[in-house]
Amino acid sequence: MYNTDPFAAKKEVEERQTCAAEKRANVSSTAGNTSPDSSSTLSEFSQAPEVRMATGLREFVEDAIKKGMSMYPETVDQAALILPEDSCRQVEQGLLRLGFTAAQARNAVKFLSSPSSIAATLLESLSPLEASIEYLVLHVPECDLPKRFLPSSNSSNPFITSAHSGTEDLKKRWAEDKAVKVAGWPPHLVKELTSDPRLVEDWSLLISALGKRLVGEDIVNPPSTMGMPYVIDAEEASSLGVEYEDPNHLVMPLFSAPASLHVLVSPDGSYPRVGNTPVYLTSSSIPSYVRLHLLSQLLQALKDPEFMSDGEGFCMAAMRHLEDAWASVEAEGPPDVSEVLKHILPTRKISTVEPLDMDDDKNDYSPTKKQKSGTRRFDPRTDGEVREQFESICRNPKYVELLVNRKDLPSFSTKQQFLDLLEMNRVVVVVGETGCGKTTQLPQFILDSLILSNQGARASVLIAQPRRLSAIGVAARVSAERLDDGSVGYAIRGESKQNVKTKLLFCTTGVVLRRLSMKDNLEDVTHVVVDEVHERSLDGDFLMLELRNLLKRNAKIKVVLMSATINHEMFMRYFNGAPLLNIPGSVHPVTDKYLEDVIPAIRYDPSGASNKQGKGDAEKVEMLISQGVDERSASAIIRISRSERIDYQLIAVLVRHIMDCEQEKGGVLIFLPGVQEIRQCIDALKSVTSSAEADILPLHASLSNQEQMRVFAKTKRWKLIASTNVAETSITIDDVIYVLDSGKVKETQYDHEMNLSKLVETWVTQAAARQRRGRAGRTRPGICYKLYTRAQEEKMSRFPVPEILRVPLENISLSVKAMRENEDVKLYLGRAIDPPPLKAMEMAWSTLEELGAINDDGKITALGRHMSLLPIDLRLAKMLVLGTVFRCLEPMLKSRTRLVENRSL
Repeated sequence: MYNTDPFAAKKEVEERQTCAAEKRANVSSTAGNTSPDSSSTLSEFSQAPEVRMATGLREFVEDAIKKGMSMYPETVDQAALILPEDSCRQVEQGLLRLGFTAAQARNAVKFLSSPSSIAATLLESLSPLEASIEYLVLHVPECDLPKRFLPSSNSSNPFITSAHSGTEDLKKRWAEDKAVKVAGWPPHLVKELTSDPRLVEDWSLLISALGKRLVGEDIVNPPSTMGMPYVIDAEEASSLGVEYEDPNHLVMPLFSAPASLHVLVSPDGSYPRVGNTPVYLTSSSIPSYVRLHLLSQLLQALKDPEFMSDGEGFCMAAMRHLEDAWASVEAEGPPDVSEVLKHILPTRKISTVEPLDMDDDKNDYSPTKKQKSGTRRFDPRTDGEVREQFESICRNPKYVELLVNRKDLPSFSTKQQFLDLLEMNRVVVVVGETGCGKTTQLPQFILDSLILSNQGARASVLIAQPRRLSAIGVAARVSAERLDDGSVGYAIRGESKQNVKTKLLFCTTGVVLRRLSMKDNLEDVTHVVVDEVHERSLDGDFLMLELRNLLKRNAKIKVVLMSATINHEMFMRYFNGAPLLNIPGSVHPVTDKYLEDVIPAIRYDPSGASNKQGKGDAEKVEMLISQGVDERSASAIIRISRSERIDYQLIAVLVRHIMDCEQEKGGVLIFLPGVQEIRQCIDALKSVTSSAEADILPLHASLSNQEQMRVFAKTKRWKLIASTNVAETSITIDDVIYVLDSGKVKETQYDHEMNLSKLVETWVTQAAARQRRGRAGRTRPGICYKLYTRAQEEKMSRFPVPEILRVPLENISLSVKAMRENEDVKLYLGRAIDPPPLKAMEMAWSTLEELGAINDDGKITALGRHMSLLPIDLRLAKMLVLGTVFRCLEPMLKSRTRLVENRSL
């Protein structure tokens, strides 16, 4: 391969590159010529619904499908269900036309030509070509599939890292991202190695260590300098087209493979050398695992003392070995992923699948059998070790500084009273003003008390929050107050951050409900704290019902119910006379400014509002004038109040007024009823502010966790947050000084005319308005601008109507059957805090039977189980489920839209 004439070598390189390009072009053109045989298959795939999921979940699903096909072989004669020999050539050609490689086509044909349960299952229900495609889609790595079988925007790139919160070291994040996204190393391996600060500091050390793990060698730090160094010959490198990214980093494009070899070179000659050769491959078209395979072949060859032939330098020898490895890939197809990653795959226990005993009750879905996999891992430390580590943290100056701030909270003054009540009772009801610190401090009081009484090893406190933003935000704050010692974690749907040391676990209400619905008696939990119980949501009321039952089954567990505003007598009665702890006061004062205070200050005149005076308007104007409001402003207030709509221009003008008049920059939190209103508000804000002076952020439940957490980020500019009621409770956004409350919220109500449930925009309750107001005084004195009058506030309901009393009971009843299949729904709902009327429950049961969600035996059907997962009216849920089954989802969606037109669901 070595040529002494550099011009001859260059000509040879160009010829090989031209040949390789022609070969790739031929493959592409072949793939593009689809035959009539494959047109129907392509049509099927183009019409197939696309399911997007995370990489780990997709792999889990694929693994489950493959296991299932093996577990349940068909009873037909498998010998007869193999690919006929005369069809093999035709299927192979069809696969090539669809863009699969020759090796992939051969593997599929070979598999379907051999007797097996999977081959029999595929061939029984699919044509030979479709069966081959099904096999390949399940067994070929996604990055190796033809483009036509991939989603338009790949939803699961296995080597893309998630967004960072900004708390990690910038240099570490840069090294991890480069190793994963550029060099193609698996994220889990990179994360493991970058836990060593030395590898973060030295990029060459990290690449060398990754290479050693790839070929199964032990990592030695610092690397050995005993081996002979490899000399990079400048003339040879030039003839091979090598370019220097920087003086210590050369990049060599391969001849026939669309990839480049990166070699890191030390200025002092300490590498590359035998035993320490930091190299990696990059490519825009070769999948990462194939690049790692090529790299492993090179690293294995480097162990050979005869790695370089006579007359070869390092670059030429590396080129030769990589070209040989690439030629094998092109001839035989890509290697098996598990074989490439055998030394770096995370180890996991593989359970043996037991055949089902057909005499057993195959419909036994007893949750107690599933519970073991979700059992909490117990802390291996002793009570003494937990106490010793906690006392060590307490001596930390940073902890002492934070403790001083915590002691300023009103809740801290009631610490001993709270612990005494909890010691003497199994249920305690706590009422405290917004900002008193009950959400962050009371769970810590419980944990600290357990640790100091030598019960820390088994301490486990579940804190239920109504929303995932609250769960994550409060967990982050409490963890910071405990110096991130690992004792605080969170669990929301689809995401969990906890370990064996976790003692305070912040969860959404739904997560706790799911555990209880699986007959989990929470034996490993010492306390359950339920926050914001005043909201009276369905999940909240269900949780109260489940906890009351749990107290009978679990004699050790204790429950704490907390809220800023609560009809506490009802909860005290429901839990058999539970004692009440009232935490008075808040840290910082909040000034209320109503519409009659705001309009005269900003001299706002609403555009588009009718100037016509309605019945009684004159008296209202006179009343406002008597309160000191000028006539022009009084007229504007009446027109705004009469319109019953949100005035986005008023919000924009008021925000501009705050930014111009207030000396201290901070956050402005604007409460709005829904996502569409947030968009309109943001548009109005952009018209009066610039990106240089303010960050404008949305906040609602549809955003991802990372998008929601942006509202907590520090900024030197104004921060304008347009939010739904997700920011109403529990969370603290440190820099929010001003709150603008539109006074509106969207809640589910029943439309008797349409016989459907719908979202209705309505006025908030006085309790909710107090919660919104409290967001302004969390860390400093604040101002709450209420975009409604004092008279309107007096008309608002004091507390919300429980959701169980204002929504159709068929949804609730179906949810109960989905959680507790053998439960009598009427008896179950009759034990709720506010049980619904019996007649309404009977009507709901009749509706479930008509919809086919419940069978004649009172059991939930498969259709009903799917319907229970959709948070919409059950009639519409059935339309969507059946539309999906019969592949007519689009017309069903259009029909649904017409049904609810102008009646937002």
